[in-house]
Amino acid sequence: MPSSDHDKDASQAPNETTHPLEAETADAVGSYTYTLEPPPIEPRDASLGRYMDAWSRVETAIHYATQEILEIEADAAYVIWSAIQTFQAIKVLEAAAKLRLTPYGQKHVSKICEKLLRRNIRRNYIIHGTWVQNIRLSLIGGGQTYGPWRRVYSHVDPDMPNSGDGSDLTILELDKTTEHVKEMIEALWSLVDDIPRLRVQRQTPAE
Repeated sequence: MPSSDHDKDASQAPNETTHPLEAETADAVGSYTYTLEPPPIEPRDASLGRYMDAWSRVETAIHYATQEILEIEADAAYVIWSAIQTFQAIKVLEAAAKLRLTPYGQKHVSKICEKLLRRNIRRNYIIHGTWVQNIRLSLIGGGQTYGPWRRVYSHVDPDMPNSGDGSDLTILELDKTTEHVKEMIEALWSLVDDIPRLRVQRQTPAE
């Protein structure tokens, strides 16, 4: 009598699966380990990832520059950074410069901090935004066209514009913003190198 599908060894069943993943290994009882193929990386996701990586390096440079100006240990600095956000960290950097650096050094740091504060606002729009794409439907023929992906943040205040301030960016514009962030990284590490000559030399009390 010909065997039916029900007569087949149950251990062979996984070989007949239509699951899209490919079986990599199988043990004696027929259990399988599957290898998941990584999802394709969309250009918009790669662009956002590059931006987030650059901004994290800005935060690190802010922390290190402040630590160098104040001449404090890393563990003491960590207590500060773990309790505040980037806006406050920028303010601490500027305050540290006023406390320990020469007038020229104070002005130099203030200019850096002004740019950092603007970049931080844009950072919040980008990180808390969402990707959107306009779809235009044709009334003739029923076709549709897709606009470019945009990283959009909607202001709570309806009177605030949603363009020109980082709240509405194409992928190309986001990549340009990332390059501007990298310029801030270079400026901060250059500041770190200059701190020894910008620091006010404190007088040691005479014995």
